[in-house]
Amino acid sequence: MLTKFKLSILTGCLSTGIFCLLISACNNNDHTGQSTPVSHDQVVERGKYLVSAMGCNDCHTPMKMTAMGPVPDSSHFLSGVPQQDSVISPFTAEEIALIKQGGMIAVPPGGAFAGGWGISFPANITPDSTTGIGGWTATIFTNVFRLAKFQGIPSGRPLMPPMPQPAYNNLTDEDLHAIFAYLQTIPAIQNRVPSYIPFNQIAVKR
Repeated sequence: MLTKFKLSILTGCLSTGIFCLLISACNNNDHTGQSTPVSHDQVVERGKYLVSAMGCNDCHTPMKMTAMGPVPDSSHFLSGVPQQDSVISPFTAEEIALIKQGGMIAVPPGGAFAGGWGISFPANITPDSTTGIGGWTATIFTNVFRLAKFQGIPSGRPLMPPMPQPAYNNLTDEDLHAIFAYLQTIPAIQNRVPSYIPFNQIAVKR
């Protein structure tokens, strides 16, 4: 069983990725006003910059315990909550009360989050073809943000907090395509992230 710890009641997204609001698309124009061609390597480099600036690593890379406390596990970069971390100990009445007041509870070391929406598990966004986004297209990836839907499926469930989708939706299609292009270049890690748990299905300690 995993040990939970409480976070203060939050008024915004936990991820430092909220700073993506400060990022705008680059215009690659020369002095004539004509658009200059952008190479694939430049697109990938742009995507790498955006992923770093948006703090994707903060939620999508699992944590590991060290003598200095939990730190991101770089060997599982952006692979989401480990499959083995799907078993979460029941919540106490006090924790449920905190959630009902608008609080959030983080569940280490994998990085699940519990709140009024239920329990969410940051996804595997490596290019693994079966458990990540290796089988996606740039259009599917863009639809995740434009539609605010899990896996970009119009009829699917909404994206769950703490994913700062409203902020990320301010990114241009070019930025989202660059992010997708970069994510296709990182090591593919096979990890089937646990399924979302609705609030009414959270186990409560008796």
